[in-house]
Amino acid sequence: MKNNLIAILCHCNTPQKEHLLKHNINVLKEQEFDVLVVSHIPVSSEIQDMVDYFIYDKSNPLITYPDRGMVYWQYRLVNEQEIKMQNIMPDYGWTAFNQILNVSRFALPLDYTHYTFLNYDALITQRILHELREPAEFVTSKVQDDRSELGYRYPSFMLNILTKENLQKILPLITKYDYMCDTHTYLEGGKFRDAEEYWGHLVSIFDHIPLEENLVDQISFSFPNIFDESKHPEFSIFFQNNNTFPRIDTNSFTPRVMIYENNAEGLILNINDEKINIEGNHIQDLPEIQTLGYTYKGEYVDLTEIYNNANFATINYV
Repeated sequence: MKNNLIAILCHCNTPQKEHLLKHNINVLKEQEFDVLVVSHIPVSSEIQDMVDYFIYDKSNPLITYPDRGMVYWQYRLVNEQEIKMQNIMPDYGWTAFNQILNVSRFALPLDYTHYTFLNYDALITQRILHELREPAEFVTSKVQDDRSELGYRYPSFMLNILTKENLQKILPLITKYDYMCDTHTYLEGGKFRDAEEYWGHLVSIFDHIPLEENLVDQISFSFPNIFDESKHPEFSIFFQNNNTFPRIDTNSFTPRVMIYENNAEGLILNINDEKINIEGNHIQDLPEIQTLGYTYKGEYVDLTEIYNNANFATINYV
């Protein structure tokens, strides 16, 4: 179907993700859609041969603090002392917009009346295929989310359908500066919560139709445990190093190591040439570090590089 180009946004870095991408390409090609795949990592020649167009941009532009970051924190009671752990991770939301921009720059001059942006792991139902065959002028989507009181999140990047004219109109509104800016007085905290909220802001000035059906993403996003650098389940380890970013709001820049949820016997903390037997939970200020790690069950785990890279992590006594 030449009137609607299906652009699949993907970052398929596992065999399971690649399998879903191939499956969705096959579903779409069986319906005779033209398909474009855009990725920030290479895809196989097999996948490239399955589609009409492939765009590769290895930049994968994550945004890091202080420009923008995703702030996470936890409170723990350690040895009757309340501790706040905080870690600021890179913001990956702009990568979706980067892919949309890359697709649009390439595909708008082509002979299509509609452009669909589809996430690689979306479960393609008969209703979705109908929407692709008979596209409206601007279609947005909800994604099923059992953690939400509503049972879904809206808007989402799972499926968006735009006419050529609407895509041309919305592109100049998508700016990295606007997304990163923290002085939007009408927003709580002055900035957009995430990329989906920014997308909702952009589409709000257009006449658009949210699909009634909740889309299902077949790969659940699992964030790594950013408060634990232990390689063993018997205990958790978290660091604040001596190079914590100076603009972080913290009551102490003292480098520290925190060992918590510790049920291990025979755990040894290795700080430079010093060996410390650890029983139960433990927090300790650190000297200038040459080497840092732990020994457990006869295995030494070197954490020096992890410690040196913990520039956005803090451990504070409350």
